[in-house]
Amino acid sequence: MDTGSSESILPKSAFTAICLNARTSVHIHGVTGHHLELLGEMMLRVQSESDVSIPIRFLVSAHSPSSLGLRAMWLLQGSITLHTNNDMTITSHLQHLIVQCSGNIGGMKVPSVKLEVDGEPVFLKRRVLPYGQREGVLKALQNIEQDGVISKVESSAWVPPNLDT
Repeated sequence: MDTGSSESILPKSAFTAICLNARTSVHIHGVTGHHLELLGEMMLRVQSESDVSIPIRFLVSAHSPSSLGLRAMWLLQGSITLHTNNDMTITSHLQHLIVQCSGNIGGMKVPSVKLEVDGEPVFLKRRVLPYGQREGVLKALQNIEQDGVISKVESSAWVPPNLDT
C-alpha cells in the first residue's frame, strides 16, 4: 500500500495474468524526479467489506510492486492500521538505534559567511504573529541564537527606522 499516492498500481506480471490493458495518458514523477514507466491502465472491480463491487482504475507499471492508492482507499472507505511489534529483540535493537542516531547532530562544520549586499532593499509589510505563537517563536529564535546559527542585529539598512527595534 502506498499512502502517499492517489493512484493504484499493478505490476506487469500481475496484469498479464488478468487481461489486456488500454493505453494511459497518466504520467507519474516521484519527488526525486524519477519517472515511473507505465504500460497502460485497466479497470478492476474490487469487493468492499460491505459487499459492494467498486470499479477501481489500476495503472500498469513495468517495474513496480502493486500499490493501492489513496483514491482507491477512499472509494473502498478503507483505513490504515499500524501494528506494533512485540518482538523484544527488534524493539531493543530499534531503541539502541534511536539512541545511537540521536547523537548525530551538528556533524557538518560549515564556516560562517558574511554576505555582502549589493542591491536595493525592498520593504515588505510586517507579518504579524498570532499572539499564541509569539512565546514559542521567541524561544526558538533564542535557542538558535545560542547555538550560533543566527546573531541578533541592532540596526540594518534593510529595515526602516520605525521597525528597527
